[in-house]
Amino acid sequence: GFFWWPVTLDNSALDDSPQKNSPQRLSNLKLPPIDVIVPARNESESLPLSLPRLLNQDYPARIRVFIVDDHSDDDTAQICRNIFAKKDWKAEMHIIQPEDLPQQWSGKVWAMHSGWKASREMEDPADWILFMDADIALSSSSLQQLTQHTLSGGYRLGSWMVRLRIDSFWDRLLIPAFVYFFAKLYPFRWASDTKRQLAAAAGGCILLESSALEKAGGLESIRSEIIDDCSLADRIKNHVHPDQRQKIWLGMVNDVWSVRPYGSLSPTWKMVSRTAFTQLKYSYILLTFTLLGMALVYLAPPALTIGSFLTAMIQPEGWTWLTATLFVLGSGAWSIMAWTYLPTLAFYGVSWGFSVLLPFSALLYNLMTLDSGWKTFIKKGGSWKGRTYSPPS
Repeated sequence: GFFWWPVTLDNSALDDSPQKNSPQRLSNLKLPPIDVIVPARNESESLPLSLPRLLNQDYPARIRVFIVDDHSDDDTAQICRNIFAKKDWKAEMHIIQPEDLPQQWSGKVWAMHSGWKASREMEDPADWILFMDADIALSSSSLQQLTQHTLSGGYRLGSWMVRLRIDSFWDRLLIPAFVYFFAKLYPFRWASDTKRQLAAAAGGCILLESSALEKAGGLESIRSEIIDDCSLADRIKNHVHPDQRQKIWLGMVNDVWSVRPYGSLSPTWKMVSRTAFTQLKYSYILLTFTLLGMALVYLAPPALTIGSFLTAMIQPEGWTWLTATLFVLGSGAWSIMAWTYLPTLAFYGVSWGFSVLLPFSALLYNLMTLDSGWKTFIKKGGSWKGRTYSPPS
């Protein structure tokens, strides 16, 4: 699926007709009202940076923002009220206090459900819903671009992989690699292909048709899912109509970004270990094969390259047919690996030199995946914002 080549608005082939998404056609689109649902648990640091941009979108139709204060321990709700009181914003804002988290529901999905339910109970509920994380900052035209792109392409769901924040060496080492590996698991072009069952979305920014969500079983259908974004995309693509896959779209975008800082190894480690074993369906057999496969693909090439070189330097006869062959195979595979990583690094503005370090990034992600399985084994499960999620019994 050309997973290594980022899909963006510019290179997204929506239709064979060159007039399909011409500027004139896009300008003639009547954009619908949008209800924006923002699950927020302990987001007092992110919302002052992201919420004003959401409330001030250049969008020609009504926007209602529902902040779902998911039992925060900080002053998330009051910060939102203070921000909204500062000026006359272009969007409405409502703060929702959900009921206690029921059994069999993951926290974020319950917050999403509570916000969606609140929007349905409002007068004139919007036909399109935007689920957006509290740390996502939009440019002034982002919502209009996403809506135009989704409607003009005939998609029931459109999602953007936003630009994650990169401030440190650890960010440069791990964040582009995270997107690279995600695209390898879920090739964006395959997710948008109605001939394929694979579906994916990026949870930070998902626009979808409300009627499609209802026909797919609502958020109740994914109530226990930890990887809620891809599960939601699967419901929309494969379960709206029993005999027909629906069109969805997933791509990357430059002018929408996360304000959440990472900075060190620990935050990324926690983020990945929370869901890695879930991705493997809590199977220790899949975990074993995944670790072996990652080692074969990403760790064996540098091991062969460095090992054959050192052997040739140490042994009296120098280079032999065996060491030369191993060196060529190892360095060739390492070079191809690094080459496929370059477009993702370029998208994030990270030096090409980090492409050579992709095996080291892969080693760390291997250890995060192993840690995810180990925590489940010792009954701790994945932990996120004070909640622990264990595999279903």
